[in-house]
Amino acid sequence: MSVRTKELFKTTGIFAIGNLGSKVLSFLIVPFYTYVLTISEYGRIDLIATLISFLLPLTTLLVHEAAIRFVPTNEIDKQQAVTNCFVVFIIGSLGFLLLLPFINIFFDMSGLNEIFILVVVLYSFNDIFGNYLKAIGKTIIYSIYGVTNTFAFLIGNIFLVLVLKQGIYGYYLSTLIAQAISAVIVAYGANVLGDINFRCISPEVLKRMLRYSFPLIPNSLLWWVMTGGDKYIIYFFLGDSSNGIYSLSLKLPTILSVVFGIFSSAWQLSAIKESKADDRSIFYSKVYNYLWIILALGSSLLILIVWPLYKYVLSYNYYDGWKYVGLLIMATMVSCLGTFLGTVYVVTQKTEWSFLSTLLGAITNLVVNFLLVKPLGLFGIATGTICGYAVVLFIRSFHAQKFLEMDLKLKQSLVLAMLIGIQCIISICVESIWGSVIQILFTSLICIVCRNELFRIIERVFVKLSR
Repeated sequence: MSVRTKELFKTTGIFAIGNLGSKVLSFLIVPFYTYVLTISEYGRIDLIATLISFLLPLTTLLVHEAAIRFVPTNEIDKQQAVTNCFVVFIIGSLGFLLLLPFINIFFDMSGLNEIFILVVVLYSFNDIFGNYLKAIGKTIIYSIYGVTNTFAFLIGNIFLVLVLKQGIYGYYLSTLIAQAISAVIVAYGANVLGDINFRCISPEVLKRMLRYSFPLIPNSLLWWVMTGGDKYIIYFFLGDSSNGIYSLSLKLPTILSVVFGIFSSAWQLSAIKESKADDRSIFYSKVYNYLWIILALGSSLLILIVWPLYKYVLSYNYYDGWKYVGLLIMATMVSCLGTFLGTVYVVTQKTEWSFLSTLLGAITNLVVNFLLVKPLGLFGIATGTICGYAVVLFIRSFHAQKFLEMDLKLKQSLVLAMLIGIQCIISICVESIWGSVIQILFTSLICIVCRNELFRIIERVFVKLSR
């Protein structure tokens, strides 16, 4: 195994320690929500969370992306980066406060206004300086921040939502407490107060950072259209309860995106470090193809457990949601692949294509959603999500081959996509244990198609463990 591959796995491992366990706990608490929150309450909680995810690119200007790009290569020093990031944080927070009256016109924040303000400001701080920790190589502290945030949130949820029965208010109060504790860890770990030097405020540095991050903002907002915009279409056409069902249906696919997100955090750093290597296309191709196989197998296994999970674990009030999960798992898989290939634009500094590919995907998503939401309901929304992500993946696959000459093994990819697609159809049509039995056959077929790569992965794991 090459040094750079080992470095990628090492960084991924550090992020996994800090995030995977905590995210698994977040998933395990989902059954708890189905029993203590009504479908309508769950839907409203998710709508507010979706709004926050929309606001973050605007309040942070994604300046942390510039820090991750320029600090590891010493193109901008730490003091300049942290100081100018802090300036952006202050400006973004003030801008959010100016937007608040307009937000209140369109969104019902009754009883949550003060908490909502504080949560958004703290989220912005943690988003900027939590990612800054990665830029300066403090990945272990970044992992501690992730673990602490999740545990504080879970403990707050159990006490405020389960014990004190505070519902939506309790949920967001526990979010506020968790973000406040995390902000202390981030500020200390990144030495924000120590490194801020207002003499380092530089229009030139700020302009350079924002010139890099600004094109990513529309891209991020358009990506939100495909991930979060669906929920507002559901809310408008189908109501709160349908949104609650759909939001819960997204929880199982979230496992896939969380695992990928951990890897992606490490991959972004490795991709930038290797951007000038002569054999970078070989390295990128190798990582992509292994990622595809892991995502395909992971998706197949998740689809396999959907029906038993909804039948025997979750509250019956949410049972109808199982029909949509398979499609959403497939959509998440396609999304992860498209996100990975988005690194091509970072490495080649062609970020305009990052925006354009996401724009075309978002337009596709919206058009299909509006066409199908009435006749097909939530199936129409799930179909629109898959179509949008597929457009992004197609464009980025083309550019990965054009700009970096990556070998994407398209024949194998098409076979895997076909097998998972058929498994999705079976998961929807066969509502019994026999559906799960048939799906096991498709999971086995995926293993057979990828047998050479899987054997190599297993062999390397055993070699690593035996040392």
